[in-house]
Amino acid sequence: MTETLDTEVVSQLIAGDTHELKPVTIASGAGALSRGTVLGMLTADFTFDQFDQDDATYGLNTARSILAEDVDATSSAVVAQAYVLGKFRSEDLIWPSDITNAEKQAALLNLQDRGIVVDTDWA
Repeated sequence: MTETLDTEVVSQLIAGDTHELKPVTIASGAGALSRGTVLGMLTADFTFDQFDQDDATYGLNTARSILAEDVDATSSAVVAQAYVLGKFRSEDLIWPSDITNAEKQAALLNLQDRGIVVDTDWA
């Protein structure tokens, strides 16, 4: 399934027919994040940033959603759309570069508990 946003054809991140979006605030200083980035939530202010399996202090070590659009939150917070429900292709997700397979599997279970299923058969 190829998804079109405006007139641009984007990656085939979505693997199923049903998906749900909600607006989230990407934290100031998060930098440029691409569509498909797995997000965690900062517990102090409920803003989102890239999932970080090593960041238990601020809550980013729990995968919560998938970014639905490219954003740049380098200098200020940005409201963006994130997928909170649906089925997605594993090969199109963006993870931290230092994540291990075991950490990724744990994060995928967190997403699954929230209604986000990642189809590893597509990878």
